[in-house]
Amino acid sequence: MADQLYPVFEIPSMEDKEDTEGVYAEEYFWPGPLFDFTTGDFTRNGANQVVMVEGYDEYMLWVMKCIRTQIGSCAAYPDFGIDLNGAIAEVSHEAVSSALEKTITEGLLANPRTDRVRDFKLTFNGDELTVYFIVEPKGLPAFDMTMTIVQ
Repeated sequence: MADQLYPVFEIPSMEDKEDTEGVYAEEYFWPGPLFDFTTGDFTRNGANQVVMVEGYDEYMLWVMKCIRTQIGSCAAYPDFGIDLNGAIAEVSHEAVSSALEKTITEGLLANPRTDRVRDFKLTFNGDELTVYFIVEPKGLPAFDMTMTIVQ
């Protein structure tokens, strides 16, 4: 017969998952559902289950969701996204460029997994604006993002 009625176990620590060098490790990027921006719905497999992605791919999806969401547009997450409407309402190309760089950087840096957003390049072509920038997540390779805005 056991000494105790209930088993005893150690409760794991809830600290940030960091590797020994202080850089966020791959396991810090939790799994999430794969979203198809063309159809506007989650991707499903043959069994009609939502396909999940992990790590780096999930973070890239989060970035795409963030830059496509107008901040304050949903009551469930009022501080998520960027102020695209405010940025493109500026009066000059220079002001639009500055406002877009600021709002995209602030929106992405709200996530602790983002290390840096850099190298913005904006191209104005009539009513179309193309924004290019590089996102650097903590502890993982940087990747390019391009978004096209029709005004």
